[in-house]
Amino acid sequence: MFREANHSVLAPFGRIILNFFWELNYDILPNYCYNAATNRFVKCCGITFTNPVHRDKPPQMGHAYLWGSNQLNLAYTTIYSQYTGFVGPCHMRHMCRLLGYQGIAVVMEELLKIVKLLIQGNLLQFTKTLMEAMPKTCKLPRYDYGSPGVLGYYRAQLNDIVQYPAARMELFHNFREFVNTILFCLLMENALLIMECTLPRRNVRSSPCCRIPEHLAKAVL
Repeated sequence: MFREANHSVLAPFGRIILNFFWELNYDILPNYCYNAATNRFVKCCGITFTNPVHRDKPPQMGHAYLWGSNQLNLAYTTIYSQYTGFVGPCHMRHMCRLLGYQGIAVVMEELLKIVKLLIQGNLLQFTKTLMEAMPKTCKLPRYDYGSPGVLGYYRAQLNDIVQYPAARMELFHNFREFVNTILFCLLMENALLIMECTLPRRNVRSSPCCRIPEHLAKAVL
């Protein structure tokens, strides 16, 4: 019943994988910033880097189909509201459980394509433009100038790059999306590692990610 509702019986990808990648590609990676102190992706308040994301209105469901009653729905909504507004390790662990090995492999493959497009597309063009704007000679000033003199020298030499209008609006945004993709892959790997480490405690063996010979599979099991 779950696979039928997920539309994954005949289709190679279910609704969960498609919706997860849609949210990741159009909202999390472009609009969130990574906070290294809390190990979370936090959405910038009042700042949008891309066009607003339009989502379909969720279907109306009775209380009996959610948590049982109106009071329980309010209680659980209050509890789970603590996990809104950011994407962190707690979300990554549940993503690994929902997607599974096949879903994670599909998402990672698509993320690699996005990174490749960023590197070979906008980042490459911006890098070539900045390299052309770099001064032909930029020598190290004498130490007699002091810190203010050295700073003024470099500001004068790199004035064209500092005043480049597309750097803040497009270049830095592309770099942030590129780094967010790499950090997301690392967080998913950590969450998957934690999930696999807890499986032997529950007498559950994880299935291999790739096909192995039959005699080796029997030896492992």
